[in-house]
Amino acid sequence: MVAQGRKRDEKGVNPTPFSEFETKGEKDVAFGGVHYHSLDAKKRLFIPSKLRDGLGDTFVICKGPEDVLFAYSNEKWDELCEEIIASDNLDMQRVIFEDVVNVEVDKQGRITLKQELCQYAHLTKEVVVAGVGKRVEIWDKATREEHMARAREQKDTYPKIHF
Repeated sequence: MVAQGRKRDEKGVNPTPFSEFETKGEKDVAFGGVHYHSLDAKKRLFIPSKLRDGLGDTFVICKGPEDVLFAYSNEKWDELCEEIIASDNLDMQRVIFEDVVNVEVDKQGRITLKQELCQYAHLTKEVVVAGVGKRVEIWDKATREEHMARAREQKDTYPKIHF
């Protein structure tokens, strides 16, 4: 993965929380940033424009492994599907694909989540939308705070990365 540099506006400022990287001649996106929003009564959630830029006007949402939802651009989802299908693990395929949805961003920058996905991730009112590398994660705020507290306690076990 070779860094291509961050996009910059006319003042030289990076306007987005993600970088573009080149992998095998194709551009890929690395998401970052944490955003706090509310889920309304119709299960609509605002997706920040800085994340929508990398996800696109339509994108895929699926269940993650830890009471979290994952959002992927259609291009990234296609790559993941190839890997999942190539695994020949039918049970894994059934679990992953059963609640996958394509969502479309409305004019206000919102998506509508299925009730089943909201229940899975315990989404009620306070929601965190976080960029995490090649995906965007959608968490219940309290669940994410608990998860991140545990993750920070284990930081000494992380592999060493030199910046």
